[in-house]
Amino acid sequence: MKKQTLGIICLILGLLTFVVSVCLNYEKFNIPYLNGLFTPVAVNVEISKQYQNSIKINGENFSEPATQAKDIVISKVLNGKFKKLELTTNNVESFKNISSIDIFIGRKFYHFSKSDLKVSNNRIDLPIKTNYKGNFNAIIVSFLALFYNLRFFVITWIFAITGFFLLEYKIKLHEKWLLLGILILAILCRFNQLTAYPLWWDEVFVINLPASHIYPLNSIFLDPANPSFFYLLVKIYTFFAKTTIEYMRLIPFVFGTFGIVGVYFLAKKFSTTQASLLATFIASISIYHICYSQELRGYSLILLITPFVVMTFFDLLKDFNKKNSLKFILTSSIMINTHLFGLFLLLTNFLYAMLLFIKSGEKPSKYFKFTLCNAIIFLTLVPYLLLNFIQTLTGRVGFNSHILPTSFEIVLDCLSANFGNILLLIIFITLCVIYLKQYKEDTVENAFVKYGVFTFFTFWTIAIFVSLTRPLLTPYYFIVLYPLYLATFAIIECNIFKNSKHIITRLALAIIALFMIHSQTYNNHWKTDNSFENIVSLVNARAKDNPTEQYYLQISPKRIRDYYTFKKNVITDNTEEYKAKHHYFLINSATRIPQNLKNIEGKVFKTSFTDNTHFIYGIDR
Repeated sequence: MKKQTLGIICLILGLLTFVVSVCLNYEKFNIPYLNGLFTPVAVNVEISKQYQNSIKINGENFSEPATQAKDIVISKVLNGKFKKLELTTNNVESFKNISSIDIFIGRKFYHFSKSDLKVSNNRIDLPIKTNYKGNFNAIIVSFLALFYNLRFFVITWIFAITGFFLLEYKIKLHEKWLLLGILILAILCRFNQLTAYPLWWDEVFVINLPASHIYPLNSIFLDPANPSFFYLLVKIYTFFAKTTIEYMRLIPFVFGTFGIVGVYFLAKKFSTTQASLLATFIASISIYHICYSQELRGYSLILLITPFVVMTFFDLLKDFNKKNSLKFILTSSIMINTHLFGLFLLLTNFLYAMLLFIKSGEKPSKYFKFTLCNAIIFLTLVPYLLLNFIQTLTGRVGFNSHILPTSFEIVLDCLSANFGNILLLIIFITLCVIYLKQYKEDTVENAFVKYGVFTFFTFWTIAIFVSLTRPLLTPYYFIVLYPLYLATFAIIECNIFKNSKHIITRLALAIIALFMIHSQTYNNHWKTDNSFENIVSLVNARAKDNPTEQYYLQISPKRIRDYYTFKKNVITDNTEEYKAKHHYFLINSATRIPQNLKNIEGKVFKTSFTDNTHFIYGIDR
């Protein structure tokens, strides 16, 4: 039998074993951020009163009902990550007296009538998560499990790797079709579950800050932790789009997807097609990249702009003309005005250029021109720095006081998050050393790898040194380096032993690449919690800006009443008069509107946290 035929058979067997593994193990898959049911899961069961204490949800008792009617609704809010939901009882008659079950997951509502419930062995298994999150999500989870849950696909990978080695890369597709396929995969992964959960605290803040009616002009500069450019984009965007989850999360979705293209161009500029496609593929299915491509914060823009900062930096070093200078100033200005850690990359680039100029004996004029470019870039940050300095002096703001003091453990956490894990970091450093010792000729590819190594070391040194003066290290702040890391890894992986045909060497590189993909799991998992209490805190904080205004919350449908616990200063009302005036259905009253606010002029606050949840503000006349 020919090697090519045997290779094709291995690939077919690999595909078949993949399908079998998915069918047998789907419920065991654990894909960070994407599968499972995240907190909180609120379950309301409508049942006859006499059976209220005889059933449990996932082994936990239900809370006492809010009413004393014959048919009552008992509720439970479950905290944690669940693979399934099940009702159990010691009295099978209890299930016969259930009228319906309502479930709230994130911003979604599910209703199950009596006919939908199937009883088996004194247990009701509510539909598994594929029915909550959809079959589309099940397909994405199954595909990603191939990389992130390797233990279920050992046989699949043995067949796949064997097949590709036997075929000796004879399966060739045009580069543009491979890139198109990777981009489609990236879009599907980022579109999946894009609006499954409500906007969380930081996303709410991003929308509300530029939408401020109290500080309409300088509001985009009022975040002490983040510069203004991303807020400016959001402010402009809200002129043309609604502030619903669907519209607002399109911003990170677009930036994150185009960030994949940026990684491709970055690796392609300095290396081979093989390296650029590998870097792009890793980025497309990276949980780290997916997570921040679905979150309305500036990190998606950082993922997009960093590759272009690096490319324009090298263009400027190669040819110091006005066009390249302008491109470098523009991209770097966007970067530092999106996140303060962009300053560390700007400083790193400056130091790298100075060392390069010294080594090559450049004229003083080149030092001056490059320094002038960096000075112009820094000047774009002055309005933000000036306003925040004034606010700090007046005691109005503080800078991310929640960040823990710098310690060895914090540094390890940041390294693990951004490189995948410490073992992978050690492997990456080892590959860098081997590569730099093996290839010393002056090529564009080698120059980029040297730049990558210099940047990682210098950037982290600066960040740690600065953090010793005040706490600053947070894992996702280092996302500014992530596209550079992917490109550097892919270039080394594809070229470190490019002339070797030894099967062991090639197999080792394939395993390292697979392990690298498997390790990209850092994600902002806590944002999937419904941050209701944080939202209330935001309202209270905003109210302090203008004490004459009262803020309150409206939520529908009424069934969600047991999902939220109201805090003081959150005013709700469900009177017919109020509903008629504001055209909203409200939950049962938590606190009554004070008498002097009966005739307030209600206005809808710009942000919609879900399709049915809004902040309203009313001015006390």
